[in-house]
Amino acid sequence: MSPPSTQHTNSASDLDAGIVAALGGMSREITDLRIAVESLEQLLFRLVEVDADGGVHTRRGPESLAKLVPLHEVEAQRIEEDARADVLRSLELLSSADAGRALGSTQSDPRRVASAWRARGALLGLPLGRSVHFPAFQFDVASHRIRPGVADANKLLNARADPWGVASWWISPSGWLDDDRSPLDLAVAGDVNTLRELATAVVGAA
Repeated sequence: MSPPSTQHTNSASDLDAGIVAALGGMSREITDLRIAVESLEQLLFRLVEVDADGGVHTRRGPESLAKLVPLHEVEAQRIEEDARADVLRSLELLSSADAGRALGSTQSDPRRVASAWRARGALLGLPLGRSVHFPAFQFDVASHRIRPGVADANKLLNARADPWGVASWWISPSGWLDDDRSPLDLAVAGDVNTLRELATAVVGAA
């Protein structure tokens, strides 16, 4: 029997890569939609209520939408949603289980490993619905550990309390540098000292 042709093998590999890329795009779109739905649910909760008979009516009578939801709150919410969407477009995310395995866990439930590091403030975890996802750049998969400098920066910036704000910091070019590098770029390059200086500067300026 003759071996399979190289052209056929390459075609299959290209097809697999295309499927993975398509699924990744669909995942990001679903996540963006989930955030929008959660925001809409919060808005509806503020505007209406359901009585014992199933009737729906406004909570505070025939007031205008502008009074029920002040304009500055609407704008602040829009800015927050845009920032979250930018984070999701910019970062590759791992599930809790995949994050645990990236740290070398062989437990039956590797999610516990990632969750423990997040609870200590060392890992940045982004809450999406009922689950938490971890930006992949934080992991040195080859050595099964958190990249040097990442845990310290996450703790300094209190990633546990403000995960989306800290995620935005990681991906944003730093005004403290002469180039367009972001803290994420520094972490991947292993520039631990500069990374620590940036995180410390942010905390000191707060």
